Amino acid sequence: MTITQAETLAELITNNRSVKRTICYLEAENSERVLSFGDLYERALGILFHLQKLGAKPGDKLIIYLANNEQFLDAFWAGVLGGIVPVPVALGISDEHKHKLLRIAKKLGKPFIYTDKKTLDRIGVFANSADGAGEGTTYDALAARAFFAEQVDDISKAGQVHVSRPDDMAFIQFSSGSTSEPKGVVLTHRNILMNARGAARPRAGTKRTSISPGCR
Repeated sequence: MTITQAETLAELITNNRSVKRTICYLEAENSERVLSFGDLYERALGILFHLQKLGAKPGDKLIIYLANNEQFLDAFWAGVLGGIVPVPVALGISDEHKHKLLRIAKKLGKPFIYTDKKTLDRIGVFANSADGAGEGTTYDALAARAFFAEQVDDISKAGQVHVSRPDDMAFIQFSSGSTSEPKGVVLTHRNILMNARGAARPRAGTKRTSISPGCR
């Protein structure tokens, strides 16, 4: 199934899991990790199993707070396959970035979070400090629904795939500014696939670029 035929992101990855294409993760200047579409699909289902075991259901929000690209994509597709709405939030080193995460968590209500324990511990120290603006309660609620990337040591059990509809939320994108109140933009499966089709359609007078032989 091509992108022109799929109606949801879940349908897209499910029906392309046997396609002989790969994703390349650049781990260092001269090092890369290659993962097939099928492996990505299986990894996502394995993480989905743990999220559902934690209590995540279709329509719930999942903050993804990670610097590692591979872990990010695993969690993103796990959410998509389970109807759990991914909410990517960029890591930052300043207190304003930590405050932004807590403001987003409060705005979302009762989100889950996928991160690593050290990062969440740093958020907890900030939330309970004088600079944390009394966000200790928000942090406690978030920590209770946390799933840590380092806990993913067994992905042999698959989660249950949710059948999404084209106008269901696919993910929420928050504004990047750290000093203002974060604003979330809801993107549906239809939105994303329409944009992707438009980007893939060659414009008049342009040529397609070739793909590096290392990543297909």
